[in-house]
Amino acid sequence: MSTLKDFLEFDHPYKDAMFVLIPAPMEMTVSYGHGTDNGPQAILDCINQLETYDVELKKEAISKLVHTMKPVTPDSKDPGAYVEKLRKVVGKCVADGKIPVVLGGEHSLSYGVFKGITDHKKDISILHFDAHLDLRQSYENSIYSHASVIKRMWDHPSDIKSIVAVGIRSVSVEESLFVEENNKKHSVFYAHEF
Repeated sequence: MSTLKDFLEFDHPYKDAMFVLIPAPMEMTVSYGHGTDNGPQAILDCINQLETYDVELKKEAISKLVHTMKPVTPDSKDPGAYVEKLRKVVGKCVADGKIPVVLGGEHSLSYGVFKGITDHKKDISILHFDAHLDLRQSYENSIYSHASVIKRMWDHPSDIKSIVAVGIRSVSVEESLFVEENNKKHSVFYAHEF
């Protein structure tokens, strides 16, 4: 297993970095298959396979601007508490003028990223690649479910300029109605249209 020390080119001091990689190993609301908590480490394990030379700039560019944080690990099995913990980490990065790049696997953590950003910036657009709309009010008794994460963002409509969902192939009746009612701010490109 690789460690952060294996990625020294991606481990520049936080104060000097433009981009901050934030590993977020969350697995709390998955309903089919498991392993989302392994996603961040799997991505880090692949980093040393990336070429960092920028052909347009003709120099090593991006790697000198990246800092990798220690993983934001869950303190409990409560997805709401984890979302709040991630919100604080992302919010600090945004407040410090950094661009957070959250490495995860479970969709639910996206709400913490959204809140961390919108604590400092408003009127944002979201590009959502998925097979599902994730607009359920709750799923399996959790409002923080992976199937509800975009709906949680919609709980703050003044923070959202627009949402574009791409690749959607499966929706519930409630989600379909929601999109129809909010189609000025929520565009959907269904898989069958490609």
